[in-house]
Amino acid sequence: SHIKRSEIEALQLDFALDGVLDDPVPRDILEWPGRGNPHFQVNPDFSSVLTPASAFPAPFVDADGDGNYNVYDGDYPVMEGDEMVWYVFTDIPESGPSDLAVGADIAVCAYTFDCPGNDALENTIWMDYIVVHRSDILWDSAYFGVFLDFDLACPQGDFMGTAPQADMLYAYHAGSEDAYCTGIPVLPAEEIPVASWSFVNNSLDYSTLFVTSPGRYMHRPNNNVEYFNTLRGHYTPSDIPLVNGYQFTGNPADPAAWSMCTTPIEIPADMTAVGATGPMTFTPGDTLRFRTRISQHPAVPHPCPDINTYLIPDALQMKIWRNDGVLDAYPALPSVVDLPPGESITLDAGVDAQQYQWSTGATTPLLEISAPGTYSVTVTNQAGCKREAAVLVRPGNALAQAEIWSLQPNPLKSRGRIVCPDCPLSSELRLEIYNGQGGLIRTVAVEPDGAFQIARLTPGIYWIVLWSDGRRLEGKSMIIGQ
Repeated sequence: SHIKRSEIEALQLDFALDGVLDDPVPRDILEWPGRGNPHFQVNPDFSSVLTPASAFPAPFVDADGDGNYNVYDGDYPVMEGDEMVWYVFTDIPESGPSDLAVGADIAVCAYTFDCPGNDALENTIWMDYIVVHRSDILWDSAYFGVFLDFDLACPQGDFMGTAPQADMLYAYHAGSEDAYCTGIPVLPAEEIPVASWSFVNNSLDYSTLFVTSPGRYMHRPNNNVEYFNTLRGHYTPSDIPLVNGYQFTGNPADPAAWSMCTTPIEIPADMTAVGATGPMTFTPGDTLRFRTRISQHPAVPHPCPDINTYLIPDALQMKIWRNDGVLDAYPALPSVVDLPPGESITLDAGVDAQQYQWSTGATTPLLEISAPGTYSVTVTNQAGCKREAAVLVRPGNALAQAEIWSLQPNPLKSRGRIVCPDCPLSSELRLEIYNGQGGLIRTVAVEPDGAFQIARLTPGIYWIVLWSDGRRLEGKSMIIGQ
């Protein structure tokens, strides 16, 4: 699923206006695999969805509190960043035992922040891995690792290193020419960026680099023991040792430090790596979340870049911003607010920020207003990212959404009556009837005297919402008897 924050904000406004989505819904939001979604029935490859709807794993905001996802009830996906891609894969054997499968579902959320004021964030992709334990085995020494293959210019031109103090692995260009990269356009060395990857909410406990170059033997893991030992820093794939679980921990710019710049490695050389965290206990039913990020760093002098100057400060700062919630600070204005006649209300940006700029010119978190209209606020967070939100303030009326109507009788069979003493005599009333899965199944007109009739409705419990002159009132449960 590929979703933008702007798409969700547009849906929230559409729904807030009258409780109905009038505009087309983006397919990835309509088919978001949240629990109970009746609209998610076909996979992207056009095969049928076999997972029971009750087991759909994608997180969502449950606007109506019924426990199921349905965009037409005002529900929407939980958003990370300003644009995200969300997908799931599994490590569960399809048939019979497997010595390599641990029995887990893995959801991946890749996302970016739109922050032109911060080059580091603009050049970063965040990836969250949510691992759900589906087997009945207690893993008392579990590790989580990520395989990395940067290929900055071409596969044979990378050097790599580890910065444990920043929980980071990184790659840089090995030299000034890529003559050995047959058929691949060659970039000037100064235009090839340096790249880095790190754990954000976990520590980098082990790094294993796989080096393939002339005259250097490299053996990749190919069984469960070797994979496990790779994750815990006990597997050496070549003649390059691991020291305290890491390899190449020195600054490449330092001629006395341990890096690939000071180690005799012939070019061409293809570099890959595994960064791992652990051990940890992983019990059946548990969910573990691993947050990572990958960045490119343009305009870094190389070969042999100074990571202490150009990489580590950005890595540590982004780690702090992400873990402290700075990057999650978006304005929390409602989409629509009704202004009672003759009164004023206070709008709250709803977020701790460094700067506030309202469309009225105010620069405070709160704004008192007494006139209808559209008001917007732009906030700037500690990272220099600007986020904007707007609220439509409508002129209110005397019709409140309190407990002002009742249903008689309840339970009923086919005929009922709406009792609403405070509804205007000239108001046009209608009922919306929803089933137990949150799906709208019928709209019923209500007579001027409050009477309505329902035919051929299966006995059971339903949810009904009363509308008066286009204004949504509260909902109630309705029981259809035998």
